[in-house]
Amino acid sequence: PVRDPDTGALLGAVDLSGPLHTMHPALLALVTAGARLVEGELRWRLHASDDLFRERNAHYLGESGRGAALLSPSGRIVASASTAQFVPGQRVGLDDSGIVRLDNGEHAEVEPLEGGYLLRVPQRRRRPQLSLQLLGDGIPKATVDGVRHELSLRHAEILALLAMHPGGLNAERLALLLHGEHGNPTTVRVEIHRIRNVLGQDVVKPRPYRIAADLDSDLGALREALSRGDAEAALDHAGLLLPRSESTAIRAERDELLASLRGLALAARSPELLWRFANTDAGRDDLEVLEKARDLTAPDAPQRKVLEIRLRRLSEEEA
Repeated sequence: PVRDPDTGALLGAVDLSGPLHTMHPALLALVTAGARLVEGELRWRLHASDDLFRERNAHYLGESGRGAALLSPSGRIVASASTAQFVPGQRVGLDDSGIVRLDNGEHAEVEPLEGGYLLRVPQRRRRPQLSLQLLGDGIPKATVDGVRHELSLRHAEILALLAMHPGGLNAERLALLLHGEHGNPTTVRVEIHRIRNVLGQDVVKPRPYRIAADLDSDLGALREALSRGDAEAALDHAGLLLPRSESTAIRAERDELLASLRGLALAARSPELLWRFANTDAGRDDLEVLEKARDLTAPDAPQRKVLEIRLRRLSEEEA
């Protein structure tokens, strides 16, 4: 048999036939040597073809980035970029789609060249960095890769809901959370389109709508601190969630966060933590918080006098 040195496929055979009485033990060695000579010639031609292919197309390896390789017509790797994780002789399964799946699970593009193919592994795109400021009375803000954008209340509500649902939401569910049963999915799609135009197509992705960036938000920091029972860290982010929002879902989340933070501050029985909570918008007029903070504060502490003044004012207002 004569086999293709590139693919190992059977190309043919060297055959020597004749009458049995002419058979000689040396004839088998002769036929085998003939087949090896043919394969040697094919191998030499293959190496010469590879060398010529590399020489003509080596510039593609530098231009195409970390994941580039030159392939023979059969899909054998002839050469690769110095940073590529390919081994010469390794094979890539080719089809007519122009896309191949590599052993590591990545997908690569295949572009035809004269005498073979160029394989390119697309550069991995760095995920954008998104920071959201959603707590407190200030204007909500989104910062994408260091560029700050002021948000309308509606856009802030949508981004808050997407941050609260990392798995994503469809337009119908978003409309329900924003406006209740009267929500219009078409309006939501328009607003999402505007958000993507401002923040970037890679920040919010469709189907379902979701935040695809690396997210850092004051809302997330507050929720995490509350889940840990860390009152001090939670009070670092003690602003109300979008206080002007009338969205049912946002109001429910805002009330739950406030109740959790208040309960954590009261349970801590720390005059410092209660004083900090008493100076938030939510705690300034909270009678129970003010009374407990006063009772735990030293009589000669200046904070105690402030607390007593507030309590007196609340008592007069109730009367």
